[in-house]
Amino acid sequence: MPLSRLPRMFLTAWCGYPRPQRRPDYTYGGSLAAALEYAGIEQEGWMELAQDRAQWRQLVNGIREPVGDIEVNAVLMRRAGA
Repeated sequence: MPLSRLPRMFLTAWCGYPRPQRRPDYTYGGSLAAALEYAGIEQEGWMELAQDRAQWRQLVNGIREPVGDIEVNAVLMRRAGA
């Protein structure tokens, strides 16, 4: 395969920086916990609550303003359209 082809350039490319040795700053579990806290839902019972689709949809669609004195993550606010 010639060096000018995109697959060859991709496969032989070199990263200028090594992978960080620590875990990601914001993991999926961390974002889920933050979203549940933002919504005012307890982490222990959210799976059972989500099984009732109509109730879960009503709960999720009703989230517009921060609940209590929780500091809202900028990612969640951006996703909420605020």
